[in-house]
Amino acid sequence: FETVKANPDNAIATLVVSDAMYDLDPEKMLELISYIQEPVKSGRFIASREKEAAAQLDTKPGMKYTDFTVEHVYGYDRSMDPQPLKKEVKFSEYVGKGTYVLVDFWSPWCGPCKREIPNIKAVYEQYKDRGFEIYQVSLDVDNGLWARVVREQKLPWTNVSDITGTASRYASIYNLSKLPSAFLIGADGMVNATISDSASLAAAIEKALN
Repeated sequence: FETVKANPDNAIATLVVSDAMYDLDPEKMLELISYIQEPVKSGRFIASREKEAAAQLDTKPGMKYTDFTVEHVYGYDRSMDPQPLKKEVKFSEYVGKGTYVLVDFWSPWCGPCKREIPNIKAVYEQYKDRGFEIYQVSLDVDNGLWARVVREQKLPWTNVSDITGTASRYASIYNLSKLPSAFLIGADGMVNATISDSASLAAAIEKALN
C-alpha cells in the first residue's frame, strides 16, 4: 500500500498490483487500486483487475444475485425436445422465487464439466423436491454440439445457450476464470455459496435446506 501511494501514476503501481493480485481479498484490492492515478488506473491491466475484484465482491455469499440476460436462446426447459427460439431469457425469471437455484456456467467441450454431470444429477435428484433448481448456462456458441450433449446427457433442468457469441457479458459479471463455475443462490435471491464441485454443492444445499 505504501509503495502504491508513493508511485500512484507510474508502472511501479502496476507491478505491485500484479504481485498482490492473488494475495488480497477483493475489498483490499479495490482499496489498493483506489490510490492509483491516471493514466495508470485506466490502463488495461489495472482496469481488468478492478473489474475482477468488483465482480468477486458482488458474488460473495450474502450479496444479492446479479441479473443477466441470455439473448437468442434455443433452450431446453425441463425437456429433451427443443423449445422455440427465444428472444431473451432473464436469470431473474428463475431465481428469487422461493427456491434455491444453482446457476452453473459450463461448456459442452469442457471435460471437467461433463465429468461432473452425473454427480450433479445425483444431487439434483436428491433435492429437487425440496426446493432446489438448476439453471445451466453454456458459454459455447456451437449450438449443435451443445444441443447434442444436452440430449445425450438427458439433462432434466433448465439449460440455455447464448448463440450471439457475447457470453462474456455474464461471464464478466460473475468473474468466471474457469469452467465449470457455479453459485448457489438462496430462496431470498442472495448468494448462498460459491460452488467448486458436486461435493461442495451437496454440502451447501444440505446445509441450506436443513
